[in-house]
Amino acid sequence: VAATDFTPRALELAGGEGLPARGDWSDGAAVVEDWSAVPFVATTRELHHVAHIGSYDVLFSQSRVTELDPPEDFGVDPRTGRPVVGDADNILRILHCVPDGLLVTSPHWWRSQGWEDRLLPYLTENGTGLSLRERGAILAIRWQTPNTRSGSCDTLSRDLPAAAIDAGASGGDAGLIPPGGPPGVTAEEPT
Repeated sequence: VAATDFTPRALELAGGEGLPARGDWSDGAAVVEDWSAVPFVATTRELHHVAHIGSYDVLFSQSRVTELDPPEDFGVDPRTGRPVVGDADNILRILHCVPDGLLVTSPHWWRSQGWEDRLLPYLTENGTGLSLRERGAILAIRWQTPNTRSGSCDTLSRDLPAAAIDAGASGGDAGLIPPGGPPGVTAEEPT
C-alpha cells in the first residue's frame, strides 16, 4: 500500500500539509453590507458563511451533494438543515426563478472552477442584472432577475422553501431591473 501514489498524499493531508487555503472570511459581513437584507442567500462555504455572515438558504456544492444520503440535489445537509445543490442546471434554475438573491462565494469558485464561464453567459443573455463585491477570499454576487418565471420554477418551490422563491415576486418592482433596462455586471467596492 505504501508504494501507491495515494499513501504519501494521504499522509501529507493528515498532517495538515498541502491543504488548499480557504481564505479569511472574518470580514464577510462588511463585504455583504446592505445586501444582507436580500430575501434569498446562497453560499458555497456553508460553515464560513454561518460563522462570519449569518444564515443562508441553499448551499451550492457538488462535493457536498455526494456526501448526502441519498446523494441528490436539494437533499438536506444534516449539519446545517439547509438544502444542497451541485448540478449546474439546478443552480441556473435557482438563479432564474429566485428574483432577488445573493451568492456569497470565493473568487476561486467563481473564476478558477469555471462557474463564471458556465453561469455568466446564461444570466446576461436572459436579462439578469449582476453586481459584484470582492475583498480577499470573498466574492459577493447579487442577482436580480426580471420576473420571467417559467414552468421549471413551479417544481423549484417543492425543492426549496417557497418563501425564498416568492420573495420579491409579489412586491411589484421589488428592486428588479426596469423593463428594457440593459443587462450587465457592475463591480462595487465594499465600504
